[in-house]
Amino acid sequence: MTGPMASLAKMNGAAREDRKPGSGPYASGDAVEHVIAVSAMKSPTDNAFCRLLCRVMGRRADTGAPYATDGGQFQRLGIHSYICGPGLLAEAHQLDESLLIGHFFDGLEKVKEIVCEWCVHAV
Repeated sequence: MTGPMASLAKMNGAAREDRKPGSGPYASGDAVEHVIAVSAMKSPTDNAFCRLLCRVMGRRADTGAPYATDGGQFQRLGIHSYICGPGLLAEAHQLDESLLIGHFFDGLEKVKEIVCEWCVHAV
């Protein structure tokens, strides 16, 4: 057994061990029952659309991120996905998440530019 299921089995084994009277953080008898395994998002970075995104956003295509998206599920269907949006990544999806109005409008202009170049001018 490998991958997420092996991790689940290991966590449950540790939880059972910790159930012994007076031991460990799982002494209450809690156990992990479900794991959501998210497919990796591995969209290619050597294609015209990714180059367009990078140029418009003024960034290079990074690989790997410390969070999960539904992009991996699209990837399994053969749909390439890219993470791209306004604001500061360090503030995204946090308890105090916010977006400056200026960042919102900058993002809107970048979306317009991407759509115009990709759909109208056919890069």
